Amino acid sequence: MQSRRDLVHCPPTPTAPTPVAAVPRVPSMPQERPPGPPVRVLVADDNPDAAHSLTLLLELQGYLARVAPDGEEALALAAAFRPQVLVSELYLPKLSGLEVARRLRLQHRPAELLLVAVTAFGRPEHRHQAHQAGFDHFLLKPVLWAELEQLLVRPRE
Repeated sequence: MQSRRDLVHCPPTPTAPTPVAAVPRVPSMPQERPPGPPVRVLVADDNPDAAHSLTLLLELQGYLARVAPDGEEALALAAAFRPQVLVSELYLPKLSGLEVARRLRLQHRPAELLLVAVTAFGRPEHRHQAHQAGFDHFLLKPVLWAELEQLLVRPRE
């Protein structure tokens, strides 16, 4: 009877180690947060995978994060959680992220709450709508952690 090795050609395993220069570099993790209590971040996104992935990443980096799947829940959570940063999709069910931003901006000065729009819609009119609603920043999906982190390492107090 033949062994599996006889049936499938298995090339010999290289004995030399892979040179360090040939190993792909993994992007470094984000900069350390400033000392003090964790920054509170509210993530509002109707895509549960995207929302929970971002929330998990934020928590792993030392942020205190909560998630809201729609605009109404985002407003309710904002009242109880008192976030320092809102990361919101523009087009949420029940109440749009634009309307959430408008209402939160009426209650909080820009120095108290950083509003970050996150969306797949990147046309100039979408940017304009976000700015008019009170968002401070506009990021396109998929969001690169380095882009978002640059906004988070200097949160407004």
